[in-house]
Amino acid sequence: MSPRLRIVAGLCGIFGAIALVSSFIMNPAPPAEFTVSQLRDFAVQHHNGIVFGAWLQGMGSQLLALFAIALVHLAGATHQFAGWVTLLAGATILMVSLVEITFYLGAVQAAEAGDLTNGTVSNALIKAVQHVFLIAPALLLPVGA
Repeated sequence: MSPRLRIVAGLCGIFGAIALVSSFIMNPAPPAEFTVSQLRDFAVQHHNGIVFGAWLQGMGSQLLALFAIALVHLAGATHQFAGWVTLLAGATILMVSLVEITFYLGAVQAAEAGDLTNGTVSNALIKAVQHVFLIAPALLLPVGA
């Protein structure tokens, strides 16, 4: 890998982490015991923050997955089991992130359109998908190997 590509890979790791952490900080959750009308008001009031936070989450996850792929390549582990597990874990984390983003956008759009049933369901699915992020350590273990 050329020095230029190493720098780009390193920047992916740095900016990916910054984007992902920023998305978690800026994307507020609705009140725990929200009513249906409060959910709609929350979605309308925080629309730009939710959409931008979702974008940051998707980009951050993708940049971190690219960083992990670069590490596997730099280590010469593309044909080793640990390398394949790292690639699989990175793809899994990216897909979980994209699913969560889909539910963020679905919740905002449904609430703004007055479709409170789909807004409520999307909000519940966001919370469920967030528990799947516990898979993240699975990416770090094979990278260490």
